[in-house]
Amino acid sequence: MIITQCGLTAAEDDAVWLYRLAGESPLNPPGPAALAEALLGKGGLQVVPAKCLVGDSLLSPVPQRSVHGILNGRAGSYTLRVRDGLSPARAGFVIGYELAWWQQQTFRGNPVRSPEGLEQHLQLVAGAIVAPRQAMLRVFEKLTGRPPRQALPAVAKAFATSQMCAALRIGEVTGHPVAIVTPNGVMVRGHEFDWPAENEFHRLVKQQNAGVSRVRLTDMRAGVALFANVA
Repeated sequence: MIITQCGLTAAEDDAVWLYRLAGESPLNPPGPAALAEALLGKGGLQVVPAKCLVGDSLLSPVPQRSVHGILNGRAGSYTLRVRDGLSPARAGFVIGYELAWWQQQTFRGNPVRSPEGLEQHLQLVAGAIVAPRQAMLRVFEKLTGRPPRQALPAVAKAFATSQMCAALRIGEVTGHPVAIVTPNGVMVRGHEFDWPAENEFHRLVKQQNAGVSRVRLTDMRAGVALFANVA
């Protein structure tokens, strides 16, 4: 699905809203785990053995639970279980995704979206929780003069996230055209650019092209970030 500016703004706003609800600043993000603890209350975030979960995480309502979360327990009526053994980058994104889902369930009343639209929104909010716009812009101020492709490792390190998430957030926050190419498909972010059809992206990965710089994502298998060579 195409990411519209309206959709991206809505996701950014939802992430900022969650930070403010938790009494935290998106300029100095405490990390997704600390954000979850503040929102869900004491014991609201649990790391459990892998055998206890089918996937990486499970967000479930817990009725009649004594909580110390915000809003007198309304915000603490869910427990988020995360599988033990996940990388810090994966765990952070999973927690951000589940907080976005919790927000929709608890405060947004499930606004009308297609299943694909909802999934896209949750993914965007998760990225904005992991690497909030305000904090991203401050990181880029410190990297003045570096093109986005060279800033990628520093951004990933600053937010303890994957290089793929960092590259997507670079496109979302700065508008610089970027595409992520993996065996599972292509994700495009940033301003409009003359990208090829989706089935032609793998050609850009394999061949030299003056209009695009390639960056291998070293923390995942067969992932490549393509940064448009624009000012």
